[in-house]
Amino acid sequence: MQASPGLIQSAWVAFSLPLVVMLAFAEIGFRPGLRVHRADVHKGTLGGIQGAILGLLGPLLGFTFALAAGRFDLRRELVLKEANAIGTTYLRASLLPPAHVEPVEELLRRYVDRRLEFYPKVTDPASFAAEMEKSAAIQKELWRHATAASREAPTPITAAFVTALSETIDTEAQRVEAGRARIPAAVWFLLLIVAACGCLTTS
Repeated sequence: MQASPGLIQSAWVAFSLPLVVMLAFAEIGFRPGLRVHRADVHKGTLGGIQGAILGLLGPLLGFTFALAAGRFDLRRELVLKEANAIGTTYLRASLLPPAHVEPVEELLRRYVDRRLEFYPKVTDPASFAAEMEKSAAIQKELWRHATAASREAPTPITAAFVTALSETIDTEAQRVEAGRARIPAAVWFLLLIVAACGCLTTS
């Protein structure tokens, strides 16, 4: 699986690009605006256009921030959920048949290291894909131990470990999908265009 990070994922771009665009549109609209105000022509029409554009900008800003906040909260909840799932899996690993305890615990420690390495590289598609492959390899090895332990000791304790491991794997997939659920580029574009037009008409 590969990420598809957009330009707007960079905090500096998200701040500087709208600022530059809006300042440019404000400057573009400044001199024609002076002529309109001096001539005292179409002021009423211009005021109506300004009100309509700024009235549209407010709900768009509210919608975008609500969308961003909801997705941020979801990602934060999934971080906690994944940490709890890994911790539960690690604790239940000590109840497996002795031949599997140490290898599973070592694999889980390596898995945590991989997950910590994962998100700093999310904006680099190649590194992201490499980390995903490493995580998948560890998951496959953990599942191999779970399968073997279930055959050796088909008990409720082993089943509890398998359940915890399944939740760990599922939560990882949920985090990846939540990380991809960014605000659509079309929403950013529309917001930027409306804000730029607002600057153009209020100059």
